[in-house]
Amino acid sequence: MGTINLPAGSSFANNLAYRHWYYRLLNIAYSIFEWEGLPDSIDTRFLEKTLIDRGQAVFFYSKDFDDWVCADFAWNSGPNIYYNPHEIQTIAPTGYTVNVMTKDCALIWNNFTRTPDLADVEMYTERLCNISRTTDVNVNTMKMPFIIDMDDKTKLSSTNQFNKIMQNEVAISQRKSQGGGFSESIRVLNTGAQFHGNELDMHMQFILSDFLNFFGIDSFFSTKKERNISGELSANTTSTGFQGLSRLKMRQKAAKRMSELYNNEITVHYSAEVIEQAKQFVNLEKDVDISEDNSNA
Repeated sequence: MGTINLPAGSSFANNLAYRHWYYRLLNIAYSIFEWEGLPDSIDTRFLEKTLIDRGQAVFFYSKDFDDWVCADFAWNSGPNIYYNPHEIQTIAPTGYTVNVMTKDCALIWNNFTRTPDLADVEMYTERLCNISRTTDVNVNTMKMPFIIDMDDKTKLSSTNQFNKIMQNEVAISQRKSQGGGFSESIRVLNTGAQFHGNELDMHMQFILSDFLNFFGIDSFFSTKKERNISGELSANTTSTGFQGLSRLKMRQKAAKRMSELYNNEITVHYSAEVIEQAKQFVNLEKDVDISEDNSNA
């Protein structure tokens, strides 16, 4: 009795928000690069997923499938002087495994450090989830910007009224005429809570922009009313270029080796369509003003 029912449950809402942002960011990460000239047997979605999730993949001709195959792998030998394996063992979801000499395959690395990006996606997911849930709490606070102080006699009725408000229902109470009524048994303390949705939304867009920059998409987001000076834009673009080149160069190097093995040109580049959609995703066309007058408008 007297339990306050938050909509959907706080734990459920937290998990829902995390999954929402996690899969949303993963979909962007998996689709940034576009491969051309690959054999029909190669699933580019699986290739990019393996690179993002595992940091590595291998392209080789499988005698078992009589076709070109892409898979994850593990080292099956010590390194050479350049810290590359002599032999690898493939890893597949089906359990299919085969030993392949590196001279007979093309190793594809996700970046110069040969590391996955999944942890980074999870980090940005956590940040965006935190902002989303903070916004939800702030919006709910606008429904009841006060704290109710009550005694045991009025706890149940006050809790029911609170739940009605949280479920967007009209809450009506009948005042008792004698002593012990609501006016005497309940105190309402105003918290002075203010709406900060605009600032939170701007911060969310900044995090989204930073996520795209991390993956090499130039998406400078400014919260300044004035135009950005060329120095700021140049510094941001240079940083973005470093992030993207690490991934692109390693894929291009692998594509060259893959072309030699397949005897047909294979290329990889950033997807112009995905980049354009990603920029619209964070609403980069607008200059954002977070001045005090604007935020209180």
